[in-house]
Amino acid sequence: MPARCFGRKPAVFDPRTPLLASVLSAHLPDPPAACDYGARFSSWPLWRNGDQLSNHGQTIPGLGDCTAVSVASAIRVLTAARGGEIELTDEEVVGIYEANGYDPARPATDEGAVELDVLNRWCQTGYAVGRQAPDVLTGYGAVEPKNHDGVRRAIAMLGGLYIGLSLPEYAVSEGAVWAAPTQRFTIAGGHAVFVHGYDAEGLWLNTWAERKRMDWGFLDAFCDEAYGLLSRDWLEVNGSSPMREDLSAMADELRAARAT
Repeated sequence: MPARCFGRKPAVFDPRTPLLASVLSAHLPDPPAACDYGARFSSWPLWRNGDQLSNHGQTIPGLGDCTAVSVASAIRVLTAARGGEIELTDEEVVGIYEANGYDPARPATDEGAVELDVLNRWCQTGYAVGRQAPDVLTGYGAVEPKNHDGVRRAIAMLGGLYIGLSLPEYAVSEGAVWAAPTQRFTIAGGHAVFVHGYDAEGLWLNTWAERKRMDWGFLDAFCDEAYGLLSRDWLEVNGSSPMREDLSAMADELRAARAT
C-alpha cells in the first residue's frame, strides 16, 4: 500500500459564504433516496496524493495536494455526467496545487491548502485543463454536514460535495468503508475529498486512488466543512444538468445571498 498524504489545512469560514440549504430545498424539496454519479468509474488516479512508483521503479514522493485532487475528482464526475469526461493529469493537478501556494523548488511549501482559498481561486481565475480554456467554477455555497437532507440535495442536484475531514488514524488503514467511531481515536490529519453519491447507508467518495464508502455517522463525526459546487461542467448539451435544475437562477440566488 502506498504512503498516503493529507493536505487540507484547518477550515476557514467566511461569513459571506452563502448557505445552500434554502436554495436547494426550493429547487428540490424531496431528494431522491439514492444516487451515485461515480459508479461509472472502475478506477481513480492517485494524482500524487501518496507515494507512487515511476516507470523506472523509482519512488515518487507523495504531496499534500488533496484539495487539488478533489477539484480534479469534481471535474471528472461533473464532465462525465454530461458525456464528455475530462480526467486531469498528474501535472495538471500539481498545477492546481501550485496555484494555491506549493512551489516544487521549495519542498517546505508542501503544507496543504485551505478549501475556501482553492474554491475562490477556481471561481476567480479557474484552473488549467489541457489545452482548453481554464475550467472556471460558477459559484459555490456551504452545506451543513449534519443536515443530511441538505447533503443529499447538494449531491443529487449539483453532482457532489467538496468536503473537508479531520480524518482519524483508523480511517487511513481501514478498508473500503469508513465507519463511525466506536472507541477513542487519534486524528491523523486534515483531508479533502469529493463525495459523489449516497444511499440510506452512507456516501460514496474517492481518495488515494480508491473508491470508498463513508457511513452517515462518520460524516457527522469528522466532516467540518462541505461545499456544493455550481459548475458549467455539470450542464448537458441542452443547457441543464441531469437533475434539470437552472444553474443560472441558482447562481443569481447565491450572489444575492452573498451581497446581503
